[in-house]
Amino acid sequence: MKALSSFIATSLALLFLQNAACSAAAGHEDIPVNLHPLRYCTDRGWLGNVLQFFFFFLRGRLSCNEYSYPYGSFWKDAGMLEENQDMAAMAIIGEAPSNPKYLAIFASGQGSSKDLGSVVSGANDGWQWDTTGNGAASRAVNRLSVAAEFYHDQTRFLPNNETLYLTMFDSQFNHMDSAEEKQATLNGYAAYLDSKVSSWDNIKGIVIAGASRGGCLSMCLSQLLRAQYSLDHVKFALGTIDGVCKYTQNEFGVTPDTIDNPLPGAPRGYKAYKTNVPAQLLGPKEDYCIWQLTLGDDATGKLRLGVRGYTHETCNDIYCELLDGNGDCFYTQVWDDLCHSCATMNFDEVSRARTSVPLLDHLAVCVIRFGWHV
Repeated sequence: MKALSSFIATSLALLFLQNAACSAAAGHEDIPVNLHPLRYCTDRGWLGNVLQFFFFFLRGRLSCNEYSYPYGSFWKDAGMLEENQDMAAMAIIGEAPSNPKYLAIFASGQGSSKDLGSVVSGANDGWQWDTTGNGAASRAVNRLSVAAEFYHDQTRFLPNNETLYLTMFDSQFNHMDSAEEKQATLNGYAAYLDSKVSSWDNIKGIVIAGASRGGCLSMCLSQLLRAQYSLDHVKFALGTIDGVCKYTQNEFGVTPDTIDNPLPGAPRGYKAYKTNVPAQLLGPKEDYCIWQLTLGDDATGKLRLGVRGYTHETCNDIYCELLDGNGDCFYTQVWDDLCHSCATMNFDEVSRARTSVPLLDHLAVCVIRFGWHV
């Protein structure tokens, strides 16, 4: 009964906020940002210039005399692969508060390494540039993305003056890297966030949303932050669009066992790798509000390398919920039969109605559930 009452109250509040959001959405615009790599070459030297002339597609990474680190040397100090530091790019949205109460992070999938967009981070196709001697680029966060809509709608989500917003056009949390290399990447991001927080005691909530590999980063980074900085008082709102974790490394507890996509019209071969979601979470389930859109498509497309999203091990139905000790839902999973790139990169209205819109609805529910507007 309590769970039903809570569901009804949350649904009514969400409906009110949705109506308010729809009227405001038409006025939303792309958000200009200054995009920076984690590392870039400031001096190639004569050899680097020669190599760059013949191998221009390598963006000057064959030889460099001196590097600069726009966000600090956190990733270098953590041992992140050097070439990944060159390729990774992110931006702060808006003004970063000196004493934030909330962190909101939005991450693309690995496909953005191919210069493609992301419905979560707001990257648009063609965002990459030659960073040699040029460690900043003016770019825009797509107004239809999760990142932009979340930032614009302070009534529905979080106050800008209390929230550090970070969009990762490319996190370089790459599927093929070793477990040690991925851990170094996560450690770098955690150290950077630590530098932006005056005191973790002041943090009330952390929002991390990601698509594809960005979805796996969302889950892994949230757990690292919770463990490393003893965030027992912090609530986590997490949203992933076909989050992809590597089962051979047991990322987020993912195993080689699979569940077939239960939708009657799902293409043959759509299946997701099993994990036990509650077993991966640190602390009480009441501290979490998680949503995962699971597809089952192979994220590598025609290559068919078996790279797929995850599913909770008992989510055999199209819609699946896991409840905490209070009877409230802490994990929601929805199956869909979109192709992987369609779900993670398409900004058309039909696709967004099945991807970014329900993800944003979920985050709005989390805000209400955790009382972040109180």
